[in-house]
Amino acid sequence: MPVPGGDGAVQTVGRVFVTPELDGWRRLVFGPYDLLLGEGWEDMVETVERVSRHCAQAQLFFVDDAGGSDVWFVAEAGCVIRPYAAESDPEWEGDPLPWETLAVDDPYFDPAYDDAPPNAGTAGARTACGHLSVEPDLVGSGTETRGHGWLALTSPHASHGAFPGLLPL
Repeated sequence: MPVPGGDGAVQTVGRVFVTPELDGWRRLVFGPYDLLLGEGWEDMVETVERVSRHCAQAQLFFVDDAGGSDVWFVAEAGCVIRPYAAESDPEWEGDPLPWETLAVDDPYFDPAYDDAPPNAGTAGARTACGHLSVEPDLVGSGTETRGHGWLALTSPHASHGAFPGLLPL
């Protein structure tokens, strides 16, 4: 929905759903990607680092099966410590996390034919999400829930009035 921004210019504002605590994990946020994070890689890095400054640790996961995107970040105290992006070169940066299986340790890795940097892992975003927080595809009736969810806005300049349409999750 278009609304006047803090500087008077019109900006697009959307809604996001913030889950209650799930299996001890603080929150998952679902909503319009571009309004939450911006458009580019730098916006994703800035977002996860900013959240980690306030929450000690933050993760960001993005999967687009149709487009082939598979991205995840872990940030602690304002700095990304482990990013992965299937489309990047190199795909892996930072030191492997304790739960990661490294590519060189995969049973199908053959050093005679395969090449992998020493920090290359094998886990995409869905696997990383399951180890680092809560795998959203597995949230169900057996998931322990505490608190309640919220509908939030992507800008502080928007009112909490009626929004047209459904919230896409």
